[in-house]
This record gives sequence, structure tokens and C-alpha cells, in this order.
Amino acid sequence: MAYLTAVVTLFGLLSIANLILTLGVVRRLRAQRDGSPPAAKGDPFQGSGLSVGQRVGGFSAHDTEGRPLTRDSLREGMLVAFLSPGCLPCEELLPSVVESARAAGPGRVLAAVVLNEDDGARPDAFVAALSPVATVVVTRLDGELARAFDIQGMPTGVRMGREGRIADSGRALLRVPHPTRAGA
Repeated sequence: MAYLTAVVTLFGLLSIANLILTLGVVRRLRAQRDGSPPAAKGDPFQGSGLSVGQRVGGFSAHDTEGRPLTRDSLREGMLVAFLSPGCLPCEELLPSVVESARAAGPGRVLAAVVLNEDDGARPDAFVAALSPVATVVVTRLDGELARAFDIQGMPTGVRMGREGRIADSGRALLRVPHPTRAGA
């Protein structure tokens, strides 16, 4: 009987120690989450450091047709897609962004093709795919356009709200929902 009492007491003490350690881990995870930058909250793939409701910074850029673009060019409801050649997730989402732009209509999607000087990937394929259906800007991650949106990673989608403010952001905006076939 003494042996059984010792085993039960040992398991009880181990359970209490386990509970204390688990609470410590939860507390540490909460502290990390609360101290994290806005891009890490909510959507884990969100690549804009700007939060919903924040105003996009000022910028001046030219699209591939030579037309000037500024923050005032961003209309409510417009999708701004940041993609980079050589980025595998960006390449996977490219057909979806093209389809979104085709469905949205002219002037409703701004595609920013962000060059990465480290990998030397050329923007030609992205520009060729996006130009017929979207306004395309070729820029760098340290360029005015990416800084205005505080881009932290790619791919990133941003839906514009009123007065140049962010209405929504995250990678999910770049995905086109596939319609379900009748009878499938």
C-alpha cells in the first residue's frame, strides 16, 4: 500500500509541475504575440506593415506604360498586389492575380512587380502576364511604392479603402476562389 501511495503522490507532483510549465509557456507565447509587429498579427502571411485603417504613405511611380501613379491614383476597392519574380509563392499566385484582375476590370488592380537584386530574376514574365489586365509597376523593395505600403514580405495583397486607407490586407486577397462545378 505504501508503494501505491508513493506512485500516486509522484504522479500528482509531476502533473502539478507539468501544469506550471505549460502555464509559463502560454504566458511567454502571449507576451511574444502582444509585442509582435502588426504584420505578424492576424494573417500569418500578411506582408504589409500597415494595419487596416492606416493611410498609405505618399509615393510617386510610373507604370510600364509611362503613366504617373501617386497615392491619389489608388481608388476605393482597388487591389494592390505585390509580387516578386523568383519568389515561389508569388509565381504560384500569379495566375490567380491575373484572373482577379481580369474579373475586376480595367484600372481595378495595381500589380507591383518587386525586383530582388540578390537573385537577379527578371520581371518580364510577370509584366507580360499582368499588363493586359492590370496596371503594372516595376519597383524595388526599397522603392517609394513598397515603402509607402510598408511591405515586409511577398506575396502581399492590399485592398484600398477610402481616402488612401487600407481596407484589408493579406495573401488571401490574391487567391481567386474556384467556383464549384454543378453536380460535383
